[in-house]
Amino acid sequence: MTRLKTLVVAALALGACFAPHATAQSASALKRELRQMEKDAGKDVTALLEVAEWAKEKGLVADRRRILNDIIKQDPDNGPAHEALGFVKYEGEWMTKSKAEGLREKALAAEMKAKGLIEVDGVWVTKDEEADAKKGIFMHDGERVSKSDKLALVQGMIRHPATGTFIAPEDESKADEGLFPLGNDKWGSKEEADEYHSDSGHPWVVRTYNGWIVSNRSFDEIESMKSDIDAGIESAARVFGGEMPSPANRPVVLVAASDEQYRELGNAVGAEGSAYAVFHAEGEVVTTELGAVRPVISNWQKEGWGPYWMRHAGGLAYAYAIAAEIGAEPPLWFQRGLAGYAERHYAPGQAAWFGKQHLEKGGVKDIGNWFDRFEISGNLESRMLDFNMYQAGLVLDFGMNGGHADCTEKMLAVTKAIQEGDGSAADKAIAKFQKAVTDNEDALREYFRKVLQKG
Repeated sequence: MTRLKTLVVAALALGACFAPHATAQSASALKRELRQMEKDAGKDVTALLEVAEWAKEKGLVADRRRILNDIIKQDPDNGPAHEALGFVKYEGEWMTKSKAEGLREKALAAEMKAKGLIEVDGVWVTKDEEADAKKGIFMHDGERVSKSDKLALVQGMIRHPATGTFIAPEDESKADEGLFPLGNDKWGSKEEADEYHSDSGHPWVVRTYNGWIVSNRSFDEIESMKSDIDAGIESAARVFGGEMPSPANRPVVLVAASDEQYRELGNAVGAEGSAYAVFHAEGEVVTTELGAVRPVISNWQKEGWGPYWMRHAGGLAYAYAIAAEIGAEPPLWFQRGLAGYAERHYAPGQAAWFGKQHLEKGGVKDIGNWFDRFEISGNLESRMLDFNMYQAGLVLDFGMNGGHADCTEKMLAVTKAIQEGDGSAADKAIAKFQKAVTDNEDALREYFRKVLQKG
């Protein structure tokens, strides 16, 4: 799988360690000095700890361990010596970290079972939550969250009030003051954060109500996109009765910082889909907050098409999240239909306005051939890209609201398969719906006329 190098957040450290040469003491000289230091320290535990630290600096690992063990013999509860040897104190007893962790887990399991909780994939849930937990859906304070989010929340992590990403509880006051994390435990103002996140190596990651936005644009610009992306996700979800993907498949939209970056991303991982202003990445984007994801990538304009592209991006991100949820790959026209519906059919007036343009481009005709030849590619003029986006959305709108019994029944079968998470059944149901629409093209055309009349 292609990896998006421009947005991979990683640190690679290359280097080598070289032993000292002429100025280094000989091993025998070090040993003599160590013996003298031990003799001078005598039974003074504090002094012996200093000797052990000196032995560590000189690379005398075995001697350091011997000295630390001698300290423990004199002072069995000496914390610094135990910690230097890698031990931790649990229930009043010093032991290895692995043993302490095992005992903690055993104690936690006993406590959770006593409360009637059940362990699912390392997370303790109630009996009522067990079925959802096995699907990767967990609850926390009434919110559906992923396993990773649940574990972070249980450990006390909190969400930054502006970005929704996790921060340590001790940093809450900084976030409340309007500051943002800048990496390496640094915090700064929104302006400083904008500068930090303008670097492709560490973009903004901002949580919306329904999804995530990844971008090098300014925070204020990202804020202005959130409502349209969420609206696109919610519009697309109408097709499936409001069914939302699980938190683990939360829709992700990467918004390019410029036309140039959009072209670069399109060339890198866009395939033919990047011919339109929105496409699904063929490779991975890695961020510290989300890990490796395959987002929908979109261009953006402050004026003009910007809000429509964001709705399309939200709808397309939803389509791919649902596909991942059920383990299926719906036909391209269906995927773009969800996005086209979210972009151009979300309200009667919008559907009619875009519909008049669609009519000027030829309107509904030869629908069976259109299904077979549907594409989004650089081979198509922009007017035909728009034609395909509108008509794909129109077909789904017709399936939901056209009032044709057979087509509606077939569309409901698609919805049922999606809601049940049955990818194989969904593929078959979409194929049957497509055939029903093809067989009833006149009914689709009549519905299109009604859409136009609503403008």
